[in-house]
Amino acid sequence: MNKINRWKKFLSEPKTPQPAALMGLSLLCMILIWFVPGFLEPGLFLSGSDHPGPYLKQVWFIPDGSGTAGYPLSTVHTTEGDYHIDGDIVIRPIPSFSVHAATAAHAVYTREETGEEYVVGQWWYTDEEAFRDEKKVFLRSLAERGEVSPVMLDLGDHLSTAAAEQACPALRFTNGTVTGYILTYERPFDNGDDFFIVYYGTCGNVLGPDPKGSLQALIAERFSPSAVRPPGEDPEPAVRMPDASALGMIRYAGVLILTPLLFGCAAALLFQGVRIEVQAGSRRLLILFAGLALLYLVLASLMGVSTRMDLPNFLPGSLLSLPTFLSGLTLLCLAAVTPFLLLTRHLPLRRPIPAVVVSGTLLFPYLVVLVLWTDPLHLPLPPSLALLVSTLRGVGIAAAGAAVLFVGWAAVERIRT
Repeated sequence: MNKINRWKKFLSEPKTPQPAALMGLSLLCMILIWFVPGFLEPGLFLSGSDHPGPYLKQVWFIPDGSGTAGYPLSTVHTTEGDYHIDGDIVIRPIPSFSVHAATAAHAVYTREETGEEYVVGQWWYTDEEAFRDEKKVFLRSLAERGEVSPVMLDLGDHLSTAAAEQACPALRFTNGTVTGYILTYERPFDNGDDFFIVYYGTCGNVLGPDPKGSLQALIAERFSPSAVRPPGEDPEPAVRMPDASALGMIRYAGVLILTPLLFGCAAALLFQGVRIEVQAGSRRLLILFAGLALLYLVLASLMGVSTRMDLPNFLPGSLLSLPTFLSGLTLLCLAAVTPFLLLTRHLPLRRPIPAVVVSGTLLFPYLVVLVLWTDPLHLPLPPSLALLVSTLRGVGIAAAGAAVLFVGWAAVERIRT
């Protein structure tokens, strides 16, 4: 009888959600932020923007020093050493390889340690038929000048360990005095049908004993594994969603409305779960901050962010991509709810949960632009400090924005009373 009474008493008592359950639901919302908008607008959280303009496209696969902090644009820092661009990237084809329908560009590089010279040439097409026809002419002209053979390059020594794909199909060209590789890329961006022929080769009078390593290092600087295709194959037919206005509205509604709401809900759930823990002691909040920050810094460093952040920032297909994104976003979310956790002790809110939801929803677009899409290596700092400073900067932006919104919400509540 006593057992029955205790069971009835247990069922009748109001239940307080467990912190672990609330944090789990918050994590689920963040997972949806990764997957749902990524389906509606592919690549949004993988590389920030997959829609470069024409100026960037015409030199997209020609390496420069923009990916490494502390180096000028004219110096490409690779695993094989430093390569200096001789002059500027020239918007015209390599003299010995002229084409008609493409926008061509090339650059000549000198290896700092040895004086070896290399050339990288790119031909950009927006017409599939012209790309297919001129590629055949280009490869035929190479075969007339030397030996052309298909190869599979292993770029593992030159890419981040987190890179999902490190094999690169190419054609090798040799004629006794010149060695080079030809790569073709098809539709590497979301905005349009773009096709590329890229040539990496030796040039000049100074030739190293084994130029393969240097050429592979230059290839790895702009390697796009999802778009590279064997040069001898014809382009695959494009599979794209129809460009209908209704579908476009749904896609952008998913990005512009759904993701901020999901972040706001994640913030509210995290706030409720952490608030229960903070009541037991503020030290737990510091421990949680430190743990999340350490996890994110370790994962991001393993992905190569601490030494080089080429696009895409989060490599598609990598097992580390999602954990890195989630740990970083959770850290920002915790920073966004911390002012509500600390300030409500001195300035209580009547409706804190709706306040956190609204705050997270309004903050998310700014966090995406100012934090998630910011390359740490654009900061004028050594690579070893860039990621740490960028992380602290993001936490500060999230906390400051949330504090301003908290004060605004509290002021509205006081006015309405």
